[in-house]
Amino acid sequence: MSGKIIPIEGSLTIECVGELQELLRNELGQCGATTVTFDLTEVTDIDGAGLQLLLAFAKALEKVNAQLRLQHAPEKIQQVLAKYGVANRFLQGELA
Repeated sequence: MSGKIIPIEGSLTIECVGELQELLRNELGQCGATTVTFDLTEVTDIDGAGLQLLLAFAKALEKVNAQLRLQHAPEKIQQVLAKYGVANRFLQGELA
């Protein structure tokens, strides 16, 4: 299984997702990996727009037979994922 790790920093909020969306679109076009891992160690906040971005990227990866994994998600991020019932949407082995 091939994989790629992408560090995400700062806020995953409506103010920042446009720029991140463009980066991720570029990554999707050239990654060729079966697993893409977002390292969320440096993520400080997430809102609905950030959550939608994660879900959209996961769906786009599924279309090319790949999966999105989240790793090192801060407790705050894990709580948001659980609150909206999407924590199981991402591979659980690397969440914390």
